[in-house]
Amino acid sequence: MFSKFAYNDTLALFFFCLAGVTDFLDGRIARARQLITNFGILMDPLADKIMTCSAFIAFVESTHLNPTAPVRVAAWMVVVIVARELPSPALRLLAASKNIVLAAERFGKHKTIPQIVCLVGCWSWMRARNGRRR
Repeated sequence: MFSKFAYNDTLALFFFCLAGVTDFLDGRIARARQLITNFGILMDPLADKIMTCSAFIAFVESTHLNPTAPVRVAAWMVVVIVARELPSPALRLLAASKNIVLAAERFGKHKTIPQIVCLVGCWSWMRARNGRRR
């Protein structure tokens, strides 16, 4: 997203979408084949949070690098999202240290989907607008 070569935004968007799709397929295949592990229960939600939070943080940085960007994200917005996202994996890791595995609830799984859709939409909008200027 911050590299200085042609189509860097498109490539970043592609890899973000690829990560989202493979995350979805990984969970679907694991459930279908009954290959659910404690490691997967613990790490999958954490990976989702890392993926979405890093994308939101990248939007803040892109706003600072290009104040006239079509998508501008204020730091306080990302702080609210990250502050909301951090406690659940922290509690899961604490429980795991006591040999208790806490699986993600359906609400958490369904919350990730709109976040990814929002990020892809913002990224696409930004890419479309920047593409016109080049």
